[in-house]
Amino acid sequence: MKKIIITFSLLLVTSCTDDIIYVTQPGITKTVTKTDTIFVGVQSVNLNVNWSRFSATSKLVDGSMVNAISDSGLSITHVGARLVYPKNNAVFMQSAVKDSNNTKLISLQVPTTDTAHLYVVAVYEGNGIRKALKMGVKKNINIPLNGTVNLTLDSLTLIDTEWYIDSIADTTLHMVNDTVRVWFNNASPTGVVKIRVNDPYQIANSTFMTNAERIVKFYGSGYEYGNPSGWRSFGIIMTNTNTITSVEKFWPYIDGSMFNLNGDYLIGRQGVIKATWQ
Repeated sequence: MKKIIITFSLLLVTSCTDDIIYVTQPGITKTVTKTDTIFVGVQSVNLNVNWSRFSATSKLVDGSMVNAISDSGLSITHVGARLVYPKNNAVFMQSAVKDSNNTKLISLQVPTTDTAHLYVVAVYEGNGIRKALKMGVKKNINIPLNGTVNLTLDSLTLIDTEWYIDSIADTTLHMVNDTVRVWFNNASPTGVVKIRVNDPYQIANSTFMTNAERIVKFYGSGYEYGNPSGWRSFGIIMTNTNTITSVEKFWPYIDGSMFNLNGDYLIGRQGVIKATWQ
């Protein structure tokens, strides 16, 4: 296997299975393995961030959602952008911090492609708190050779971050304030409560993703069911401790490292499940 190093001014056409290392910024390289014909050059993808555009509320409605948990009253302080080349297994990231200006420009210097997906997250960070507040997606972007792609927040589909208990209609489940109350058979060693977290980024009917690959994750004990419709499902495992009741806590979050941000950004409030074993 050979490696080809490409600088800003070089265009390459290849159809072999090479590792292509291209420079996007001084000191930053990305490695991509190709199996088909590609064109490599350096173009600009610009996202103009108008901070006032985040003020509108936009919900991703799901037919079975009840008591959705989201955040309110927090201002957005940072925006992270993740540009994905699905055909080429390549990713580019950049983030911006809100200042006194009304707008901020995120500019990515990238190779040409006929298919790129832009994922955006808007977060609050301050006073030891990190919260994910908005998600944005723009799919199937064509980045032409020697061209510039200019986008704004209006170019994206923006939604608020939320999660909810998937099976709240089940007669064994109900909400008491912010706590989920559930009943399980005492003969069972474990029980599962399903939650759903909106995830417009990585929608797939059957593709299994590792925790390292997922953008939307959760703190707690459990596993993933998938994301066929824009709501990623997780199963929270409740363990029978041979007592009458047991409590499990969980908290969905967005992995900030996927957007050139620091740390994990929590979604909504922490979930609390209180199980009664009978």
